Amino acid sequence: MSVRDSFNKWLAAVLCFTSAMPVTFAQETQEEAILPVSPRAPLFIRPYTAAYVPPIQMANSGRLASLIRAGKLYLTVQDAIALALENNIDIEVARYTPILDAWNVERAEAGGALPGVPSGQSQARTVIRGQGVRGSQAAAGVSTGTGATTGNNTQNATISQIGPVTPALDPIFQNATTFSHLSQPQYNLRQSLVTNLIDNQRNYTTTLQQGFLSGGQATITYTAGYLNENSPTDILNPQFAVNMQLSIQQNFLQGFGTAVNSRT
Repeated sequence: MSVRDSFNKWLAAVLCFTSAMPVTFAQETQEEAILPVSPRAPLFIRPYTAAYVPPIQMANSGRLASLIRAGKLYLTVQDAIALALENNIDIEVARYTPILDAWNVERAEAGGALPGVPSGQSQARTVIRGQGVRGSQAAAGVSTGTGATTGNNTQNATISQIGPVTPALDPIFQNATTFSHLSQPQYNLRQSLVTNLIDNQRNYTTTLQQGFLSGGQATITYTAGYLNENSPTDILNPQFAVNMQLSIQQNFLQGFGTAVNSRT
């Protein structure tokens, strides 16, 4: 092999590598543009602060404008394919899939269950049993007519997971606070002595939950309910009822032990 042939092969390899660099650089730039940005917050609340996810890129590429020369569009098949791929919204959305998969892996390593549909909950317009007129009626089994409820509709949703569910190893802190004002006509005046019962309520629920690799979990729940009624039969008005519960659960059969719960 002559020196000239060796030089030509070396030059061809360099040109191929150089021509491929802009494409690789463009792909890396697009991937880095949608990477989540870590939150900037104090150290104590930083783990509970959501990261900033850049929005999807909706602008078209400048390739089409670069193909216009002297008022004419010079378009080849390769250019048409490149334009279709660069300006495809489905491809832009699919760029977030590896990031979501990485977050799901991190969630599984932390002991989180499969992402599912949350169950519907309604805390407003509820009173503690025995508190006020409606509380005593609820304790006696009488319908209090709380009206419409709020919550998420989870009908026709099926969530399944094979094997034991690893408890959430990260501490979970939740707080729900509701304020409500309810006016309810009374069909029986013997208890309330008013034709229209007016309730002003404040409900507070705070929960702290911690899971363990042994398969158990500990939960502390603090519940407080404030009630102010216009009924003259209430001896204590307004009322403030407080309840605190400590729950410790541990599986001894399915899901017991660090070997099954430390898997990823």
